Amino acid sequence: MDKKKPSVNQLEKQIKILTARVKELEKEELMRTKTMKALSESNDRFSSLIEEAPDAIILVDPNTGMVLYANPFASELLKGEHDEIVGKFQNDLFPQNDNEEYLREFKTEEKSLYVKKYPRRFENKIKRCDGVEIPVEAAAKTLLVDGDLLLMCILRDMSVHKKMEDDLRNAKIKAEMSDKLKSDFLSQISHEVRTPINTIVNFTNIYREEILSKFSREEAEEIDYGFKVIDKAANRLIRTIDLMVNLSEVSSGTYAGRPEIIDLVKDIINPLAKKYSDLCLTKKINFEIENQTRAVVTADIFSIKQIFENIYNNSARFTENGVIRTTILKEKEKISVVISDTGIGISKEYLPYVFDTFSQEEQGYTRSFEGNGLGLALVKKYCELNKINITIKSVKGQGTEVILTFNR
Repeated sequence: MDKKKPSVNQLEKQIKILTARVKELEKEELMRTKTMKALSESNDRFSSLIEEAPDAIILVDPNTGMVLYANPFASELLKGEHDEIVGKFQNDLFPQNDNEEYLREFKTEEKSLYVKKYPRRFENKIKRCDGVEIPVEAAAKTLLVDGDLLLMCILRDMSVHKKMEDDLRNAKIKAEMSDKLKSDFLSQISHEVRTPINTIVNFTNIYREEILSKFSREEAEEIDYGFKVIDKAANRLIRTIDLMVNLSEVSSGTYAGRPEIIDLVKDIINPLAKKYSDLCLTKKINFEIENQTRAVVTADIFSIKQIFENIYNNSARFTENGVIRTTILKEKEKISVVISDTGIGISKEYLPYVFDTFSQEEQGYTRSFEGNGLGLALVKKYCELNKINITIKSVKGQGTEVILTFNR
């Protein structure tokens, strides 16, 4: 029985289906061609980027650790031609490699798990083709090339960086030795100067009364003024040396404070009050202490004494009349001590520099007040040592207020 021939309509329908399929195949071929071209262009761009990259780049087979490719900068870094580098193994390049286990893992792990271990960064020494080892920083990243997993290693020469680190380390050691030498020198000078000055002052005081008793009252007063000048000059010189030694010790870190529980009023303020009350009487200044309640803190007692003594000393020097007032303010977690005076004050332009070493608002031999610019610099260092917050408020011609805030 003969097969029934398809009708014209059926043939036309099949032709349309075939025509549509041909067009789909043509589109797929066009897309495939574009994709292949894009991949080819991408590979060309990738190759160009690697070739022209400013860092040394090598491609490594993770199965064997063999170098498969080295860009021009890698040849320059490793001091060898491309053919000399390609074919070398990981152990040849990194004789001290602590990271080679990551390459071995490729043989035992799934690729997906292995890829998760990257990118990685590490520092190591790499052996150049001339046998010289240099420090490098390496960044390793996985790449899939035609279905094969490769490692791309970017290498940077760290020789200059390491030399700078060594130079800085050596400079730090020398600076620390210099600081210690300076502290030892100042301590020795302090001893050498203190001893003769104390001898002079002591013998001067011994013969003072005997000498004065041989003169009339008016003559004795004039001579006694000379003795007072000697005392003042000696005390000024000793204070300057002490400030230099103390500042040197705390700046170089050789001073080790010993924290202990102290009462600021009983142990610090009241003992200093007698000394500065007598001094203030000679200048018609009232020395007042408000709210003399217990103010217990944990701090290094020597440096705390130095903080208060230097602040009181400044207030007494720069105040001619009026009052020096100490106020204790107690809060839940803090204790504040406010020391205010009615002295000459500090200009707003100079206020940011009050803690600078050897800094004074008036400079030169014609300045109105004596001093060396070390007192407040030392106060600031001792405050930092004891974790005390210090704030200075002042208005030129109206006085100064120093606020010391202690954690309880």
